[in-house]
Amino acid sequence: MPFSQQQLNELWKKDIWFYLREKGAPMFQFLASLIPESCKSILDVGCGEALILPHLSKEKCYVGTDFSNFILEKNLNTYEELICDGRVFFRTENMHHDEYYPFTPVNYDIILMFGLFPTMDSYEILELVSLYKNLFHPAYILIEDLAATDFSLVEKTFHVEKKFLKTFDFISKPIGVGTPEQINNRQILLLKCNYNDKRT
Repeated sequence: MPFSQQQLNELWKKDIWFYLREKGAPMFQFLASLIPESCKSILDVGCGEALILPHLSKEKCYVGTDFSNFILEKNLNTYEELICDGRVFFRTENMHHDEYYPFTPVNYDIILMFGLFPTMDSYEILELVSLYKNLFHPAYILIEDLAATDFSLVEKTFHVEKKFLKTFDFISKPIGVGTPEQINNRQILLLKCNYNDKRT
């Protein structure tokens, strides 16, 4: 069941993902290095604190969406200078694109989907990734999530250009949202979208 906007706002106010801000720089630097040079326009779905932004080159155009208006207000202050430069934008958007938050019909070179899937099964994950491929026609989709997340159907359906299982030093003892084994171990997939593929 997707979180409501109020639930997401409360989670951000509790700062339960603090470890990404405090120790996530090596992961976000690695993720930024996977974005092909040809990708100039980026859509970051469920962007949260937009922690990849400091690791992106200045010629990239970045759009971050999140359903939490609380975290987006914070981003407007954090990244005020980049927003004023006209290359960074944020907007409130439900990642499932319901009728209350319709998507903006713009194509992107790459879509980032970080940490969106832990509560979804493999069919729900495939449905969401396919939705974004079909709506925004990216050349690539870059996914990062917990190592335990089931991407088997995505891997069968999309062309996986690169795949990594990596361990990052986020936490050293259990916290409210998980153990070090759960939180520190991540999988990363770079998907290349093939528009002749009828499966998606």
